[in-house]
Formats: sequence, structure tokens, C-alpha cells
Amino acid sequence: MLVANAYIVNGRNPSDSVGDFQSFSSISAGHVAQLGQLYYEQYLFDQKLRLKLGKADTNADFAAPDSSGEFTHSASAFSPTTFSMATYPNPATCIAAFWQPNESWYASVGVYDGATNAGYNTGGRGPSTFFGAPSDLFLIGEAGFRWTSGKDDLAGRFSVGGWRHTGDFDRFTGGTEDGTGGWYVIADHEVARLSGDEGGTLAAFLQWGSADEEVAEVNKHFGAGFALNGCCGRSDDSLGMYVSSVGFSEGAATSADTETAFEAYYKWQARSWCVVKPDLQFITNPGGDAALEDAFVLSLRLQVDF
Repeated sequence: MLVANAYIVNGRNPSDSVGDFQSFSSISAGHVAQLGQLYYEQYLFDQKLRLKLGKADTNADFAAPDSSGEFTHSASAFSPTTFSMATYPNPATCIAAFWQPNESWYASVGVYDGATNAGYNTGGRGPSTFFGAPSDLFLIGEAGFRWTSGKDDLAGRFSVGGWRHTGDFDRFTGGTEDGTGGWYVIADHEVARLSGDEGGTLAAFLQWGSADEEVAEVNKHFGAGFALNGCCGRSDDSLGMYVSSVGFSEGAATSADTETAFEAYYKWQARSWCVVKPDLQFITNPGGDAALEDAFVLSLRLQVDF
């Protein structure tokens, strides 16, 4: 299977106005116009093994909670401690493999071009920096267990991931470090099912992440959220709440130790082809700067399918 997608983003990054570190919008970027992903995917051994080769977004296959897809805040998609991940707006050339021997267990590994850390925007480049200088790579692995839903069962997932970047990183205390890495944990579970003809589920998730405090501006992260899918008598509507808090490394020299974001959204399926999603966020200590006022952010997303 061959997959390709492209996107165009105009205007300024809205987080520049708020000053937040985590980025309150998962689609925030400066001016970008590029072929985002172009990869070939092949299934083998009765679809137990999946291989991916080409230019791809790491977060499409790693570090994402199952229940976080409708949230706007970027940390709901992956822990900010995984700061060197090859993801939007800089997906990268990769070779990745995904093994799922049964419905429960899975393991995944990927090798991605890590040249963004050296100043190359991999989102707008081909494979030259994957096979040549600067030869920096982003390596990631994840393993997990899923319990599938039955008539009277609630589905869930627990996964653990680790990553490493092979490039050089400046230490806060001076000098450079040859490579860096970190860990993340995700727990996802359906809490309840709604009764009635519309059905629906209440799902919750937890995130934890850590990184090397010698080089990472943020060395710890905790996130938690829930999403009610199928609500207000509308099977395609959903609402959710999320909180994400990061702890700044001592060497980052921020005037506040943490930045915390609270989010609430409602997804309205206005038509079969149109989704309207108002989203409200409250962010404390944006960017770890105690001098900045806490911020209220109201955004509106419109999705049109055709």
C-alpha cells in the first residue's frame, strides 16, 4: 500500500501569542507547504507483521493514546518529553516494523531521520540526511498489551516505549552530550458504556514521560484525560476533558517549575461531512515564565470531508 499526504499552513504559530511550551494546538506551525508523508506499507505473515518504508510521522504509530484523538492540545498526542521525535511538521524518512502475533500483544520499532536536531527541516526534505550527513537518527520502540472488548467487557491498553536520538546535544552545564533518550508509559481504558439505542463509551487515559534533565528543557510529564463518545443523544458527537503538566529541568532556568494546561472540548457532527469543534483551554505559567499571565485560549476547528 502506498500512502501520501500533503498540507499547507499559513500565518503565524498561535503559541507565539500565548508563550506556552507544550503548544495548545496539535496543528500549530509557522508557514509550511510540503508533502508531509510518502511511504510504502506492506503486511506479511497473515498480517502479523507490518513494514513501513518512506517518509512518515512517528506519532502515527508510536506514543499516542487510543482515546486522545479528538483533543486539540498537542501533548494529548505524545509526551512533550519525547522532544526529538520526527513528527509534524517534520516527519522524516524511516524504516519501521510492527509485530502483532495475536489480538493482545504487540511490539514496534522504528528508525527515523533525526536531522531536524541539526537544523535540517526533514518535513521538507527527502532521504538524503537519512543516508548521509549529519547521520543523526531517532530510534524508538514500543511494546504493549491490549484487552479487547466483548459483549460485557471493556477494552483497554497498556504500553511502554523508549526512544534515543544519536545526535549531539548541548548540556545546560556546558559541553555536549553524545545522544539522549527517554521513556514513556500509556494506559488507556474504557470506563463505561452508555445504555440506550445510541450506545457510546466513556474512555480514560493516562500518560507519563521522562527525559534527560541534562539536555531536555522538560524532563517529566504527566497527562490524563477522558472522552465521552456518543453523548447528548447524538452517536457521532463527543466531549472530553484533559490535563497536561510538564516539569522543567533545573538547567532550563525557568522562573516557574511547571506549566499546566487544562482542556475541554465538544465535537459536534453538524452534518455527515462537517464537524465543528469548540475548544477551551486554561494554561498556567506559560513557558515556565512566572511573569506571564495565565492564559485562557478559545479555539474553533472546522473539519470538512469530501
